[in-house]
Parts: sequence; structure tokens; C-alpha cells
Amino acid sequence: MKKKIQPKKAIPTYTRMQVPDAERCRFTSTHRRRCVNPHGGSPNGLCVVHARHFEKMKIAEARAVSKEVLGTEEEFQSREGVNRVITRLFSLVLEGRIPRREGTLLAYIASLLLQTIPHAGERVPEGWENYTRELFDELPSPSRDDLAERDDLNPAAQIPNRM
Repeated sequence: MKKKIQPKKAIPTYTRMQVPDAERCRFTSTHRRRCVNPHGGSPNGLCVVHARHFEKMKIAEARAVSKEVLGTEEEFQSREGVNRVITRLFSLVLEGRIPRREGTLLAYIASLLLQTIPHAGERVPEGWENYTRELFDELPSPSRDDLAERDDLNPAAQIPNRM
């Protein structure tokens, strides 16, 4: 008995569907070829692969900018250090690496930091401690009888009569 020779089954080939230009990913390679994947309605117009890559690049840029602005922790211990941070912040806003709105918020926070750090050359004037002690000693203090008569300090007077 002879075996019949069966024809080989055709292996289906993969054909890529053509995506209309309006629905294609907006990513362009360095060779100026545009991605052929559909963007799937994403707001930035990128496909899933390039959107993920774009997000990773944004996170890396944000980390680089924050390292550049913040510097070291010691810079927040003195007024000069905070002024250096504000100067770097100013240049990054001008370069466009930090949006103006975020730069405004960061500058406000830096101004609050400046208010909490005492001046380097600021010293308590000589005799100031004695002056304040004498000032408070000379102030008249209320007597206990005066305090008991005041209605706003008397807890029994603050309870309304519900009858």
C-alpha cells in the first residue's frame, strides 16, 4: 500500500492591518518614521508602548530637576543656602524645565523657609533679657476677685439657662 501524499497545509501569514493616519501613534523615530500602532484614544496621542516610555522619561526628568534644585540638606539650614535654592529654581523656571505655576508654589515655600531661619548675624541685644523680665514684672496682674467677677471667664456664667 502506497501512502497518498498530502499537500502541505499553508501556514497563515500575519498581515498587519493598516491604521488610518488619524488613529496612529504620534511618536516619530530618529529615522523620521512614524509608529504604526494605534493610539487607542489616549489624550497624548501615543500608543501604549510609547506612552509608558514617555512617562518613564517624565519621571526621570522630574528626579533630575529635584536633585538639581534641592541640592543637599545642609542648604536648608542657612539663609544663603535657601537663596541658592531659589536662584536655581529661578533659572529652571526660565529654562522651562519647571512649569511657571509649580515654580511659583516652590518660591512661596522657599520664602516661608526663609522666615523660619534666623539671620546669621542676628544676636539678642545686650540687656534685652533683663529689659523683658523687668517689663513683665512691672505689668499689673489681675487679682483673683477680678477674675471671678468676669462672666467670660466664669464657666457657670457660660451655660445658658434652659428653663
